[in-house]
Amino acid sequence: MPLGERIREKLQYATGGIYIPKELLEHHGDLLIHISDTPLMSYDAIKKLLRALKPKWIIHTGDLVDNVKLELSFSKIDLYRRHLGQLVKMLEVPECEVYIAMGNHDHYDSVMALETPFHICRKSDTLMIGTLKVAYSHYIEQLKTLDAEVYLFGHNKYQKTEVTTDGRLYLNGLEQIAVIDVTNRQYYFLRYPIGTDDSRLLRMRIGI
Repeated sequence: MPLGERIREKLQYATGGIYIPKELLEHHGDLLIHISDTPLMSYDAIKKLLRALKPKWIIHTGDLVDNVKLELSFSKIDLYRRHLGQLVKMLEVPECEVYIAMGNHDHYDSVMALETPFHICRKSDTLMIGTLKVAYSHYIEQLKTLDAEVYLFGHNKYQKTEVTTDGRLYLNGLEQIAVIDVTNRQYYFLRYPIGTDDSRLLRMRIGI
């Protein structure tokens, strides 16, 4: 990456944005975007990313409001539901199909009550994205028995993105936002906005 582009990326990150490479902005293929474990503070930056790239598919692999830990404190369900409305607006991209796998901090009935056109998956599923066979789940363990080319997951920060010996690609949505140009089989990896991990872990940031 040229020096000027690296500087722009760092500035965008430091100011709470998501840097989009020029090459990606000028793409000509149909895009799939994979995100996971999204706290409320990341919504604005992700919304701008989605509006800029206009993906044809979005896959979210769970923990939709990751700063509200329902598995640990279900008493926060009302807060979770309020933030869900913002998430829906973030994901509403014209002519885009949205797929969501439930995470351990999600509430299925609350998501279904929103009556969105999104495809909601309780555990794991496979689908054809163009000519690309994709499996997705919140948990990588639920993907092991599925037949696909690309496996999308979240939840576990210790399970890294990798290509297995048989050529299968596992992408951890906690590590980065994955943008796949399905038409040209090109992959781009973007950083979440600054403070995302702290918000996921319910840590307070002081300064940048």
